[in-house]
Amino acid sequence: MSRPSSSGGAAAGLAGSPEGSFGEHEQEHEHEQDESQSSSEEPWKALSTIIRDTGPTLSADEELENLAAAEAAVNAKDQERAAVIDQMQEDLRQLSRQLQQASTAAQRPASHPSSTEHEAQVRSLEQQQYSTVKQLNEEQGAVAKKEVELSKWRSMKDDVDKIQVEDRKDDGWANGKM
Repeated sequence: MSRPSSSGGAAAGLAGSPEGSFGEHEQEHEHEQDESQSSSEEPWKALSTIIRDTGPTLSADEELENLAAAEAAVNAKDQERAAVIDQMQEDLRQLSRQLQQASTAAQRPASHPSSTEHEAQVRSLEQQQYSTVKQLNEEQGAVAKKEVELSKWRSMKDDVDKIQVEDRKDDGWANGKM
């Protein structure tokens, strides 16, 4: 848009004077402003042209209905996502509780010894068992020896019992002589 210059006629008459040169600069400056305005107005002109071209095909009621339907769909999807997130959070809480219970159950109770103390007790009991078994074996060996000795003495007794002692009073046994 170009604006008419207010000093256009006066500036033409004073072209040769120093004041005339000022008028020329003013016209050049106005021309530059007009160009910058027209370049900044071009996108708006293009937009207004697009609106004028599509205006007859657009219906405000239909567009509002479409926007309302889109908003309802977005809200429904948001509610669906919120329900899924709530369910996942509840599942997470439940799994966290189960994990806590399992980790608590996996811990050794305070009344029980630690694993190293338990191992030391087991080793001690194994050593006691070994020494008891060794002592038992030694005792069984001694008993077996005593049984062998006892059977030997019994056989000797039986041998002695087999010998028949006759009554030999006549033979001098009575007076201690033979």
